[in-house]
Order: sequence, then C-alpha cells, then structure tokens
Amino acid sequence: MASTAALEVEAYVLPTNLRLKQRAQIVAARLSTLPEDHPGRSGPRFPLAETLRTMDLTRLQALETIDPTPPPPWQTPAFVEIDIELDWDKAKDKASARQKASGIIVFSDALGQQNALGAAAVTLVGQQELVTILSDSMSALQAISNTWNKSGQRIIQAVRQAAQELKARGIPLHL
Repeated sequence: MASTAALEVEAYVLPTNLRLKQRAQIVAARLSTLPEDHPGRSGPRFPLAETLRTMDLTRLQALETIDPTPPPPWQTPAFVEIDIELDWDKAKDKASARQKASGIIVFSDALGQQNALGAAAVTLVGQQELVTILSDSMSALQAISNTWNKSGQRIIQAVRQAAQELKARGIPLHL
C-alpha cells in the first residue's frame, strides 16, 4: 500500500491542500478582475467575496507571468554546453578536468536556511577564451537548459541573456 504523498509525487499531482489553495487563488484572481458592472461584483455576500473585499489586491500584481512560447528554433543556443552529470564522482572528475583546461573557472554555491539565502561565486582567472561555471545545483542547471513553462522564467531569461551577451563578445560559456 502506497502513501498518498508518494502517489501524488509519482503522478506529478500537487498535494490536496496545495491544489485547493491554488484553486482558491485562481478563483480569487478571476473574481477580483470582474468588470465593475458584472453581477458577481455586487451580488450576494459569500465568504470568498468578503475575503476579496479585505484582501490586498496589489499582491496579485506581483504574480509571475509564465511565457508559454518556446524559444524560436533559429535562435542560437546561449551556452556552448550545459553538462548535467547525475553521478557525483563523475561530476567531480569532470570539474577537475575543467580546472586543468585553459579558461576562466567560476565555482558557485548557494545555501538557503531559516528564510534566508546566501550565494557565493569564486573565480579562478585564466585566459578569456572560455568561461566555465561549475555549480552543484542540478535543479538550476536543468531549469536553465529547459525553460519552457516554468516558474522563475524572469531569472532564467536574465541568465540566458547574459550568456548571449558574453557569446556576442566572443566568450563562450559552459555550465
């Protein structure tokens, strides 16, 4: 017998409490954007309508818009390579090999703890013919390599734009 949580993960379904919260947020957003002359705006009082009246609607403006369109196929890739190694030992070996190659090596790391985020990057200066960024964040690398319909697109697009600018200046970038 499998737990509900395990089944939700395997089926790529949000847990029930998050699905209900998401549905309530969608309904709240739709109700809050009804035209002023819509009957639902001034109709009978119900708990959700009362919640909307007391809710800070400016918070809805901070919602992220996810662009559903993929990058055009003629757009050249921003990165020379995005190498995601699943095996930790192989990843360490590849990182050591990259260090021995010429070019600039950037080590990055981040840590989230107690509602705070810290990040750092260390650069080993080499010749500017190649830049390699070594990261232990597989999720960040996966998000950068496949940007379709994901949360955080604004950040990913900024990273890809910076990579395109480096590429235009003749500096290839490996992740």
